[in-house]
Amino acid sequence: MIRFLVLVHRWMGIILCLFFSVWFISGAVLIYHPFPSLSEVERLSHRADVDYSKISVSPSEAINAANIFEPDRLRLIDREGRPIYVLHSINNTVFTMSGDDGIKLSAITNETAGRIAESFLSKPMSRVDGPIKYDQWIVHQWFDTYRPFYRVHFDDTDKTVLYVSERTGEVVQKTLGSERVWNYFGAVIHWIYPTVLRKNWELWDQTVWWISLLGVLTTVAGLWLGVSRLRVVKPANRFIISSPFNG
Repeated sequence: MIRFLVLVHRWMGIILCLFFSVWFISGAVLIYHPFPSLSEVERLSHRADVDYSKISVSPSEAINAANIFEPDRLRLIDREGRPIYVLHSINNTVFTMSGDDGIKLSAITNETAGRIAESFLSKPMSRVDGPIKYDQWIVHQWFDTYRPFYRVHFDDTDKTVLYVSERTGEVVQKTLGSERVWNYFGAVIHWIYPTVLRKNWELWDQTVWWISLLGVLTTVAGLWLGVSRLRVVKPANRFIISSPFNG
């Protein structure tokens, strides 16, 4: 049993120490280059004001028309000069309705997403991709309500990319070229965040837990081996605890 623990502890230690080295370096990168995000302040500062004079549908009418039994919140936004109700349910479904004529809105088009993104940054875009459900910068479950997205590229000096929700027509994520490059060496490695793994939240969660558990078990095995292999010697009436390891 001791020989088995020594073998397991040694090789698990080697493997996990490689992980720890990578986590240390990627964590240092992450301190100075956090994961891309569109802050609430920036998002609101670029949003057009709602023209309340165009509203003819009351909030209660919008809620009733949505036929959502457990609504979570109701928002009023502007989309290309029109007031839009956005109703969220507690199970991440979303319903959009125009506030001027009460018509339920369908998903936005590629062209609409491009215009919304151009209006957001006040500059011309170069191309629109999608709609897409996942890429490296929208894998978090927070984005589930707004999926799928149109990815709108700009040929500016920052290589900006905006993500426009097909469901609500809102810009909900923004990335810059430098952020994307640095975060492949930072957050993606540090959080074990590759898209193929992170888009499945349960699989990613279990992966993180199991790696952590292996680290704990390796530590416990090392502690047990350290204690069990100590030697007690009493030369010249002195009590000394020594280790079998030298050098």
